[in-house]
Amino acid sequence: MIETAKNAWHIYGYHKEAKIILSAAIESSNNQAKQTAVALIDRLGEIGDWEFRELRPVESP
Repeated sequence: MIETAKNAWHIYGYHKEAKIILSAAIESSNNQAKQTAVALIDRLGEIGDWEFRELRPVESP
C-alpha cells in the first residue's frame, strides 16, 4: 500500500499503530526488521509524511 502511495493521506487512519509497529521494529534485535522499518520511514518521507522521521535511528558518520 505504501509502495504505491503518491501522497501521505493514504496512512492518516493508522498513524498511531504505524508508530508503535515501526518503533518495535527499530528497537528489535532483528536487523531485517530494522532495515525494513527504516526503508518504510524513508518512503513515507518521500511522499510527504515526516511524522515518522523521529523514529529513524541516527546514522554514525
